Amino acid sequence: MTTSKHSLGRFKEIIDEYIRLGFNNIFLRSLNPYGFAKQYKDKIAYPVEDFIANYKEGLDYIIELNKQGTFFVEGFAALLLKRMLTPFATGFVDLQSPAGVGIAGAIYDYDGNVYVSDEARMMARFKNYYFRLGNVNENSYQEMFNGELLHHIIASACNECLPVCTECVFQPYCGADPVRNMSEQGDMIGFRPTNEMCRKTKAIIHYLFELLQKHDPEINRIFWSWLN
Repeated sequence: MTTSKHSLGRFKEIIDEYIRLGFNNIFLRSLNPYGFAKQYKDKIAYPVEDFIANYKEGLDYIIELNKQGTFFVEGFAALLLKRMLTPFATGFVDLQSPAGVGIAGAIYDYDGNVYVSDEARMMARFKNYYFRLGNVNENSYQEMFNGELLHHIIASACNECLPVCTECVFQPYCGADPVRNMSEQGDMIGFRPTNEMCRKTKAIIHYLFELLQKHDPEINRIFWSWLN
């Protein structure tokens, strides 16, 4: 569920509607700086702090629903909890280090162009072709997936080596996203103090640790049920 400013303050209603329609999970996602979302941000965007506050309220509501007997999962929390509580990977490209772009997945567009991710394809729609690996009609597999561009992208996408990330206590649970950094801040490394993805992810991880620190048997049971 991608959140526009019109969704803020209505997470409970949205969650109830998902349940009414028979879903047992939702992924509460903030607006990402790509494509039309970036083009029309003045109409649908909001401060990241507003999303964080709404996310916490939504997560609390989902936990209460589970306590009352309705099994319902919040997808982003489940991904983070798997990384925090187990030794297993999630396969979620946005939280990998090195980033999963181009090595855990790639996008083949209708015209044969190959991009490191769907977000990179969306950037190309607005004439930014930085993350285009090549074209299937013009380039070999080796040129695209063992070429200088992809090597450069991955070298800039290990959070163990990125400024601020390397000293962050949450580094083992997070990842690097060079495509988002480029779209939001103009380069693949980004600047963590003003990086919205960083602020959002750190705030949610911190909140999950607060919930775990309560040692509430019901909350612990619910979280493990999401992982199992």
